[in-house]
Amino acid sequence: MAKIQVVYDCQSEIDQIIKTVENHINLKNEGDEVLNDIQKIIQTAFDEGRKFQKQISITSSVKDSIIFKSEI
Repeated sequence: MAKIQVVYDCQSEIDQIIKTVENHINLKNEGDEVLNDIQKIIQTAFDEGRKFQKQISITSSVKDSIIFKSEI
């Protein structure tokens, strides 16, 4: 079975995370705020990947994926 590898360019997200951590180190942000910001960045990327994976599964002729069966 063929496999597709999708590479997501996350340079902007990495820059955001670095900036957020730097602000925390410089005592400009609280710890909880930093964790929430990073969680939002990672969750958004995950959700976008899930939507893309579902889109590929729906349009594919192979219907044996977990995503397709669970209709996530």
